Amino acid sequence: MQTGAGATRPLFNRRQAEVNSIMKETFPGYYRPTETEFRDLWDDCLFVLDANVLLNLYQYSVATREELLRLLRELSDRLWLPHQAALEYQRNRLAKIDELVQLYEERRDNLEGHLKEVDDQLRPGARHPFVKAELLDRMTTIVHEIDEELAEKQEECRAFLDDDPVRPDITVFLDGRVGSPYADSRQREIYKEGKQRYEERTPPGYADSKKGPPNQYGDLVLWYQVIDEAEEQNKPVILVTDDRKDDWWWRHQGETVGPRPELIQEMKSKAGVSFYMYSTDQFMKYASEYVEQQVEQEAIDEVRSIRELAEQDERIARAGLFSTDESTVGTLETILRKKIPDLADIARLEGRLERYRAVINAFAIPPEPGMYPVPFPGAEELLSIISSIQYWLEQMRDSAREARMLMNMLMHETYDTGTERATLVQRLAHAADQLEPFSDMVEQVDTIRREVDLWSTDRRRRGPYDEEQPLDDT
Repeated sequence: MQTGAGATRPLFNRRQAEVNSIMKETFPGYYRPTETEFRDLWDDCLFVLDANVLLNLYQYSVATREELLRLLRELSDRLWLPHQAALEYQRNRLAKIDELVQLYEERRDNLEGHLKEVDDQLRPGARHPFVKAELLDRMTTIVHEIDEELAEKQEECRAFLDDDPVRPDITVFLDGRVGSPYADSRQREIYKEGKQRYEERTPPGYADSKKGPPNQYGDLVLWYQVIDEAEEQNKPVILVTDDRKDDWWWRHQGETVGPRPELIQEMKSKAGVSFYMYSTDQFMKYASEYVEQQVEQEAIDEVRSIRELAEQDERIARAGLFSTDESTVGTLETILRKKIPDLADIARLEGRLERYRAVINAFAIPPEPGMYPVPFPGAEELLSIISSIQYWLEQMRDSAREARMLMNMLMHETYDTGTERATLVQRLAHAADQLEPFSDMVEQVDTIRREVDLWSTDRRRRGPYDEEQPLDDT
């Protein structure tokens, strides 16, 4: 028998491997899968798509969009779309198209403004600098040609409203691959659980807390649907998402390590399967390696570039809170201007809610036999939602006043140091965060309106709402 240090090393290695195995089984989320584990995962997994993957198809070039759609078609028998993701895609599709149209409008406005600025500064006059008028004329011609092309692309995007280049394809290859919605009772259970999870900052979804109920629980509903489907099919899951929030991704010193360990652990404990996540560009990249689906590198590069630009915008916004650099602070101001409602906007929404409350109350009384055959369904739940929205709108009033005051100060006053200005921007950012749920509340009120409008046409008794007067968004 061999003796000495050399004899103990194999025994130590075996014990170390055993310890590592127990550690990895206990804390699976903290271990990156091995190459073999990755291959096994890709060979057998269910590919789950988030809504943002489908919505982002609209912003890619035609070639890149078609390349990604081709990949999804090839993998369609292994795709699955949670009902929550399908719902969010349908709800946000038109808004995404409008966003692209507006983006072209902003770029055209910026181009025109820069052209005028350069022309005013360099057009030959009585002082330096001097530039030949012919050069400026050539520049103007080129800028106008660029503007014409941008206008053409803008109209192409606008045409998506009537001739959608994405939805027909995904409707076909996701046929039979979309999950069912939860029952109302299950939804309420998730909302109750979500309140506790968010207080404890248990992922995912807590980063959406500022949206207000029930929209703040969208990611959690999606996550539970994914767990249930994984358990039902007994298959590991790869979630493809372009969500960049920290309640999905584990980050260290600004670098993304992988999915949040808690997500991997919860999937393992509840469904008994493995879980991993990829952004769209990473999914395209590794599809070439693991499932032998060749994807054009140019398409991967474009998708990655768009993701990285979005991440850069977020980093700039976060850095701008404490920066004294004028350009960074200015960038943050631009972002904040887009999400600050007026007090008049809040008042209009409150007026709509009061009107819908009056209509619903007309149906809330239990019907008397033979007299009121069509009570309003779900009246109690809708009234509860209205009360919740009204509460949050009331809380927003002070934030709206402060935000507008700070905006006026930033636009019309001067400051001795960049630090003073950055401090105001920090206060403005806080106020704007309190107001960010406003757009989601508008969507909720629109949903209530549709319910009220539908049932008001069938009601059998008069209430404070005049049936002959159509409901008015204003």
